[in-house]
Amino acid sequence: MESKLINLTSISQKALQAGEKLCHKADNLVKECRNDVENIEIIYPKLRFLWGELGVQVQSVQKLKKIAEKQNGILHEFYSNKEQELSIIIDKLDNTLESLRHKRVDPIIRENAIAIERAMARENNSNFLGDLEKDVEFDLKRKDFEEKVYLFDYVQEQSVQDLKSKTQEEVSAIQQYYITSSKILENVNTQQKQLDEMLLNNNISLEKSGIDFAREKFIALEQEATTMAETLVSLARNYDQVSSALNEEVRVINHIYRASYDEANKLFSELDGFGSSFENISNTIKELEADFEKGSVIVDRLLDELLNLNMAYDHMIVEIDRRHKVKEQHEKLIEDYSNKLEGLYL
Repeated sequence: MESKLINLTSISQKALQAGEKLCHKADNLVKECRNDVENIEIIYPKLRFLWGELGVQVQSVQKLKKIAEKQNGILHEFYSNKEQELSIIIDKLDNTLESLRHKRVDPIIRENAIAIERAMARENNSNFLGDLEKDVEFDLKRKDFEEKVYLFDYVQEQSVQDLKSKTQEEVSAIQQYYITSSKILENVNTQQKQLDEMLLNNNISLEKSGIDFAREKFIALEQEATTMAETLVSLARNYDQVSSALNEEVRVINHIYRASYDEANKLFSELDGFGSSFENISNTIKELEADFEKGSVIVDRLLDELLNLNMAYDHMIVEIDRRHKVKEQHEKLIEDYSNKLEGLYL
């Protein structure tokens, strides 16, 4: 009996020592759990903030896409209209110039031009040597007038061609703006798809109940540790099971938020690159708009010049035709009067 009592005392002492060790472990576990909860409380608001900023970035990308689509549509419409307008004006101008090739200048008009040129040259002469020089110059001009039989001979063809070429170049520049704008829009669409895929494929978990859950588990663990300290025998039987379960739950939540935080850091590192890219795209769109505004003004001005030139040539053709008709009427009147006079003398 005495030996059994000694044996039970020895066992109790060992159990007490084991309980003390378990209580020490429980105290350490409570401290670790407290640190985990504090980490979760620190990480969670940052993740929420970053997630909100990510939403702002997505909205910015969508706005940039709408701006690019609008600008692209304006460029396409302007280019299409001006290209068609240029084609119509050039066809009219070519037809008008072709008509000028077959319209003769009235000899009287050419003689009047020569006489006016001679009178102006004599008024400007101041000495004998000047008279000789002016006479030589006048002879050259007279010869030039005599060789210009058709209206087209008075057209500065090279200037007309230069104006047409300049207008075509400016319209082509608008086309290039449209091509550049289309590439920008394509780039924005590609990067938006990449951003969407990035958001879909991330492992970020932001449950609002995460902090509350961690706190509840911490409190439960702390209470359990207190209970274990009061009941060493019960703690010796179920400590491993209870502490392992509670610690595992908190550890899993903590791991999820740490993984989410790391994932968010990685995500926003990639977003920094997207931000720089979209900033460059935005600057390019602004430059493109400025160039387009200048180019569109130049195109409109050149098209107006071509149109006015064509109208001027058309009016000249009408005037020449009118003069020919008047001349024919006068010749007919002269012929009629001559016949009447001859009849009187007979």
